[in-house]
Amino acid sequence: MMEQHGLVEPSQAHPIHETYQHHLQPPSDTIIGPIGIYGSVFSGHTTPIINQGSGNIHNASNHYHSHTRGMKSLHKSVAPGAIHNALKRQDPPKCHASTREAVIRDIMHWIEELEKECKFMWVHGPAGAGKSAILQTIAELCHKAGLLGASFFFSRNAAGLNDADLLVPTLVYQLCISIPEMRSHVEVSLEQDPLILSRSVEAQLESLLLGPLTRAACDPLTEGLLRSRPRLIILDGLDECGQPKTQRHLLTLLSGAALKLPIPLFFLIASRPEQHIRNTFISQPLVSTTSLLALDDSYLPGKDIETFLRSRFEEIRQPHPRLSTSWPSAADIRRLVNQSSGQFIYASTVINYVDSARHEPDERLKIIFGIKPAGKETPFAELDALYKHIFSCVENLEKVLEVLGSLLIWNDVYEDFIWPTTPKFVEIMLCLPPGEIAVLFGDLCSIVYIPVERYQPDIRILHASLWDFLLDESRSGRFHIHKGRARTCLALYSLRHVEEHIRDPDFIINSALENDKASCRILSYTSFFSRCIQVDHTESLLEKLQGLDFFAFIDLMIYGGKAYDEGSTMHFIQYHFRLSAIERLPQYFKWLEKLDCQSQMDVYSLHLKSWERHINKVLLPLSSSESLIATNLITSLTLNSFIQECVKTIICDSANPDEVILYDKLPRHSQNMLGFFDGLSHTMVVEYLHDPRRSEELCVNNPKYLMLAKSFVQYVFKMDPERWEYDGDNCSNKDCGEIQECLEDHWGRWWGDKPKPSSEDAYHCALKHLPFLLRESCDSREFADFLGDHPLPPDSEASSAYPDRAKVIDAIAAYITRCDSAVKDAQPVETHVRNSAVTDAQPVEDYVRNSTVTDAHHVKTHVRSSKWRRPRFCGL
Repeated sequence: MMEQHGLVEPSQAHPIHETYQHHLQPPSDTIIGPIGIYGSVFSGHTTPIINQGSGNIHNASNHYHSHTRGMKSLHKSVAPGAIHNALKRQDPPKCHASTREAVIRDIMHWIEELEKECKFMWVHGPAGAGKSAILQTIAELCHKAGLLGASFFFSRNAAGLNDADLLVPTLVYQLCISIPEMRSHVEVSLEQDPLILSRSVEAQLESLLLGPLTRAACDPLTEGLLRSRPRLIILDGLDECGQPKTQRHLLTLLSGAALKLPIPLFFLIASRPEQHIRNTFISQPLVSTTSLLALDDSYLPGKDIETFLRSRFEEIRQPHPRLSTSWPSAADIRRLVNQSSGQFIYASTVINYVDSARHEPDERLKIIFGIKPAGKETPFAELDALYKHIFSCVENLEKVLEVLGSLLIWNDVYEDFIWPTTPKFVEIMLCLPPGEIAVLFGDLCSIVYIPVERYQPDIRILHASLWDFLLDESRSGRFHIHKGRARTCLALYSLRHVEEHIRDPDFIINSALENDKASCRILSYTSFFSRCIQVDHTESLLEKLQGLDFFAFIDLMIYGGKAYDEGSTMHFIQYHFRLSAIERLPQYFKWLEKLDCQSQMDVYSLHLKSWERHINKVLLPLSSSESLIATNLITSLTLNSFIQECVKTIICDSANPDEVILYDKLPRHSQNMLGFFDGLSHTMVVEYLHDPRRSEELCVNNPKYLMLAKSFVQYVFKMDPERWEYDGDNCSNKDCGEIQECLEDHWGRWWGDKPKPSSEDAYHCALKHLPFLLRESCDSREFADFLGDHPLPPDSEASSAYPDRAKVIDAIAAYITRCDSAVKDAQPVETHVRNSAVTDAQPVEDYVRNSTVTDAHHVKTHVRSSKWRRPRFCGL
């Protein structure tokens, strides 16, 4: 099929280089026929023959005998529609004015080069790149310049134009006209073997091309003339000639013939970069005699496509005066250029659809952009036919569509990281044997770029419009890709790698292949929750999830398996994405909850219990200890997850050195994971710690909030600016210096490379969260008395930078009032535990007790007004 793009009227054809202008007008006594400019081949021997405008005139009777019967039999075996200027090819695709100039210049330079090292030039590019239009333009230029010997434009959809058996007769027929010195020798061969045209292509080449040219070269009368004759042969669409085996065979025969010819012929061949054709050109004997020209981005096809679109839209506007001169907009042009992906066929399809005499162009362009429904219209019928034909040639269609579907949603998981799409990585991810991608996509080279090397670069879709085709079932039919099924498929492959990694978490990297396997495993388990959440075909996935060791999976994500060198790519992937994975855990459980199928609740219950086991694994060693720091740190997990570093500072700075030393003796992994835990799946951790039925001894209740509140009060009292103004000195408590020394020594071991927040930030944090802690603390008469005996001084200029300080004063007053009321009611102070619900769905300042504080002002004025004394922190 000849590619339809950039179609223009003859008057719009590519401008002829001035070098060729003198060849345009043939002499008046020549005959112009369907093959070119020539004398009558069959009407006698005295007709002057003029070689395609070259001006070389000779009398055929000087050299040839009449063998009209043989030439007539040759004529019957010709495919006239394959010749570049055949009547059946009226208005063939050709390059639009001012486009493809660089490509044409490079090809013409090779053609005009007198001492060619390469007898073949292979022009290759994706489907729809414009190969046929370029070679048609070259054929017309060379025909008018007297440089074209013969041409054959293959087309799979036209009878006779995809038949390799007609190639040699068609080329020889044209060469008899462009190189008349060989004509009599061809006639002799036809007379000697009338059945030669029914023999193999190899036999025809030997008898009708090699033999006649060799004999003409040996004839002293014609030898000198041969070198002045045109010797360029153009073959377009080789990939459309029969089967791949036939195409390879033709190239082998032509390369062999070129080596034997006494007078060299030169072959300009265009095709898609099909694997078998590419392999033939890059192998001997062709590799040493072929110049390769790729229609890639180096020729700036986007610029040429924009030129073509602007020119054609201007023509379309002419008969529609209502259309603005700014239609279509520059943004619309850019959108069409981007969607073309450097392939002219998309732009040409759009123009052919919009340019309709019976429709409004702007309305049709809206259909192209999807702004207006197409209804029964088929704007991309030509493009769809091309895609359908290409996919119909694929052998393992099901697996190819599976790979394409995976690539389609390959990077839907992370916005800040692009998954590799090298053939090797894709093969590992989709559990394919090495080299399988190249085999699967061997028939799709014209629309999908598969690098020769499996490692670099990435697989690339050459047509942006291909995804639109594959995702629209009304267009693609049996080639349709269902996005939901593709997500399920990729999630199942991710699960396979997760299970492999659980079985072998300490996978050692000894080679580049193993490095890719390790990357694939890590990316699989860190993206697994995201993959599952996107799935809408769940039955097969849920069946597999029931067999997953979810506790080992969570453990793997938290601890990461093998430790990689810090600063390495593997370390970055492992650390960064496991954080990301755990943060998606709540979404994963919500996804399981929403599913409506038989096995959904089984998986949900099973995985939730595994998650809770992991929380217990981390927190129970801390909770069962006698460390006040550990207890307070667990309680602090229910606070805002973004302030945990400040909370750690508050808790530790308000502890005594003995507490610090005791905490340091606890299991190191629990200390480390506590610091890791606070930012991961915070909502689920809070829900678990507030549910006594699930968390049991880990449950965070009012007495535990009281202990944490004491720690916060102690820090506020120590850091309060008004207190230092009263004393006129800094904190001189011996414990403070010892604590700071201990903390500096232990901080890095407890929480890794996380920097310790400043005292200023920690003080702000303490003021902000202390009101919440006091509201959630159980009633303690002893603590209330301490707060009453040691009030915070009122605000002044020194404390104006801390707006939350006044809220703390009010919260302390409210707590004292509440405890006074509790004593009056004769309730045990330390066992007055409230059952108020605490979640982190609201900011902490929004937690309000159900009880109403009515006498807060009275409490503030009732507090002793005696001279202020520094509180004894150890008394807390």
